[in-house]
Amino acid sequence: MNRTKRIIAPIIILAIILLLSACSEGNVSHTGEFTIEQIQDDPNSFLGEITLSGIVGNSITQDFALNNGAGTFLVNVDYRGSQALPQIGDKIIAHGQLSENRPCCGPGFTLRSTRFEVVE
Repeated sequence: MNRTKRIIAPIIILAIILLLSACSEGNVSHTGEFTIEQIQDDPNSFLGEITLSGIVGNSITQDFALNNGAGTFLVNVDYRGSQALPQIGDKIIAHGQLSENRPCCGPGFTLRSTRFEVVE
């Protein structure tokens, strides 16, 4: 009986660690600042907390989109802060939670953010 406990205990601990790791996968925090160009090839690997810079491509009410300058890849920014929205063409740095969403026209990505700064 004692030998069985010694075998089962590490297996249970390993299972708990794997379960906690899988549950926290969406809460990854990325250090440093990333550009739209850097994440566009594999945005799924950047899901979680991130600081992202890009060019404002459009702006509607409290949301705007960052693109890579060429307009071929964009990330929607769901902005819920108190600053005035940036202007189209502004380069900004925003911090928030990057997640994947599936709109009607294919996969897309949203950065939920409460702060950003316009870079001159």
